[in-house]
Amino acid sequence: MFGESDGAYTNEYISKSPLITHNGDIYMAGVTGVVRIGKDAPFSENTDPVITLLDVALNGASVNTESDRNENSISVPWNYTSLRARVIVRENDLMRKKLLRYYIKGTQEEIVETSNNMIAFHALSTGNYEIWVSCYKKNGDWSVPVKLLSIEVTPPWWKSDGFIGICVLFIVIGISFAFWIVIKRQKMKMIWEMKEHEQRTYEDKIRFLINLNHELRTPLTLVYSPLKRLLNSGEVDNTNHYRLLTNILKHIRRVNDIINMVLDVRKMETGEETLHIGTYNLNEWIRQVSEAFRGELEYKKISLVYCLDSSVGDVPFDAAKCEIILSNLIMNALKFSDESTTVTISSCLEQGYARVLVSDEGIGLANVDMTRLFNRFYQGEHGRKGSGIGLSYSRMLVEMHGGRIGVMNNVGKGATFYYELPLNNTTVLIAAKSYLNELLVSPEMKMDTTTDFVVRRYSVLIVEDEPELRYYLKSSLKEYFKQVYVAGDGVDAFNMAVQYQPDIVVSDVMMPRMDGFEFCRKLKGDLEISHIPIILLTARVDQDSAVQGYKEGADFYIPKPFDLEFLLTIARNLLKNREAVKQRYKNSNSVVSPKEDTISNADEVFMRKLNELISDQLENPDLDVNYVAT
Repeated sequence: MFGESDGAYTNEYISKSPLITHNGDIYMAGVTGVVRIGKDAPFSENTDPVITLLDVALNGASVNTESDRNENSISVPWNYTSLRARVIVRENDLMRKKLLRYYIKGTQEEIVETSNNMIAFHALSTGNYEIWVSCYKKNGDWSVPVKLLSIEVTPPWWKSDGFIGICVLFIVIGISFAFWIVIKRQKMKMIWEMKEHEQRTYEDKIRFLINLNHELRTPLTLVYSPLKRLLNSGEVDNTNHYRLLTNILKHIRRVNDIINMVLDVRKMETGEETLHIGTYNLNEWIRQVSEAFRGELEYKKISLVYCLDSSVGDVPFDAAKCEIILSNLIMNALKFSDESTTVTISSCLEQGYARVLVSDEGIGLANVDMTRLFNRFYQGEHGRKGSGIGLSYSRMLVEMHGGRIGVMNNVGKGATFYYELPLNNTTVLIAAKSYLNELLVSPEMKMDTTTDFVVRRYSVLIVEDEPELRYYLKSSLKEYFKQVYVAGDGVDAFNMAVQYQPDIVVSDVMMPRMDGFEFCRKLKGDLEISHIPIILLTARVDQDSAVQGYKEGADFYIPKPFDLEFLLTIARNLLKNREAVKQRYKNSNSVVSPKEDTISNADEVFMRKLNELISDQLENPDLDVNYVAT
């Protein structure tokens, strides 16, 4: 209540009750004297002292600017060493010793009392804090706490909001990217699965067509070969009949070309197909190819008209490949044309290209997606279905020539298909390799086919699982050979070869129980029968199958459908060649080298053993044929 500034000096007062006089004065006895408090002494109002922040020292240096003092706030780094705040308490009693009480809001808020006007803060973690201070008043109460200072302890940069925000942003971006990658991979996986499904579907279609291809070759042989024999026999005297049979033979060849088309597509996809470029008069060539369809066009009462530009002269192209292209376009026009219409075949020059056009008056392209028309297996929305290969194959052949193919709707009705061939096709192309049938023909076999080698004293073994073709071969070959044996598969054929030892074998490749390749390998591996030449007949016309056949020891490989006269010529040449080898051994006076003129590995082993025996027994007087045989 009263201090030295009021006249109450420091004193030790007696604990007894003070004296209160009748006029209201108060007397208090102490060691140094008596203190009187008059009844009229002024008592100050019970106001709180003013607590003011005087200075803030960070790491021993003052950092409290005027603006900081006005705002009572300070920001300190997370790694500070010391932080002190100096306060001043303003009240009327300047001489009174001040007692302070403070707590830090943001921590456990433990209250600390001190008589020192310097407050120290230690080990504050990152965050925001408020310092609240109150002062002990004269009346024994504590003043209302006031906020002395706001402190922000900033975190390190790696704990700052900005850095954390960037990290969160990167995490969000990373997660989003990961989701994008996952979605993209799933999408790519779906695309690849769709492509694989399309590829599997395509492979299944091709495999089906190839199998169908193989199945058709045997019945086609049964039509082609007898018809060819009939025409070559000279027994058809009627000119009209001969012309009709010739047209039938042409269309059989056309069917064979269509069958081969599937395998040719496969070759082109694997890069195995090449061109045989020659120079031809395009207009004459167009007429020659197109006339083969006149009979069928006339049958449907469709007129065939030519509109050929006379300025179109010689053009370089592969005649066989372009015949397939033009035939496909004509057949396409024939298929979609109605009776009493016209198919027009034209030619012209077009900016360095020779263009061939086939126009019809058919149903047109209203129900066709022209962007997919030349895709594999595509067929328009109409009732006239096909295989979906012809136009796609034609496009591939045209592109091999470096040309272009297209289609357009006619002004009236129908459509016009065209293809263009470059006039300056001087590219040096590697000619397609001949089949091994042509490459492996020995000089003796390339004999004049007009001079027949008589095979009446020889026997032949026919191995064919198709009964009708087996019967046809047997009935045809028995006119030429002494004996004709037949077998339905490789197992029976091998047993018959061991039993009868025929002079030559004609075998199919695809057979039950034991196919032609295995039969050939087994026959050539048996020393007793390895000398027998073998001709393979097969519907597998790809070059890989031919190579495999020759690797297994086949002497010749003939694809179906085949010409019987061609088969007989090959058989005669093989037998004649073998007779020549026998005569050479028979007339030779010296021991022959084991590898000279041998036909197979088994022959080579036999010759080596024979030569070793003769060399060892040269001085033996008993050496003769019987001795060698024993």
